[in-house]
Amino acid sequence: MATATASLDIPQSPARVWQLISGFGSLPDWLPCIPESELSEGGRVRRPTNQDGSAIVERLQAFGHEARSYSYVIEQALFPVTGYLSTLRVHAVPGRPDVSRVAWSGTFTPRRCE
Repeated sequence: MATATASLDIPQSPARVWQLISGFGSLPDWLPCIPESELSEGGRVRRPTNQDGSAIVERLQAFGHEARSYSYVIEQALFPVTGYLSTLRVHAVPGRPDVSRVAWSGTFTPRRCE
């Protein structure tokens, strides 16, 4: 199993950043490479489409408004991975109430291309 992580500090309060990114279908509002994201199954499944028109299917697994986090799995994608689970979190930066840390982490198993 492989693990990947990334984080970014943003000069805005955690509440403001979470307000922008907490919607499971809100990717087009804050991620420029995703111009479209369609929700289904009552907002628990999203189908983000990238700039070349290819899409993946992701399912929300957990959502914590108070914890400012959500986790999702990829059910269908063009890239070779299985067992994909990611979590997106917004944290306060200690001592900096005006700065947020957005942290993304993911685990997956690379699949051999044939």
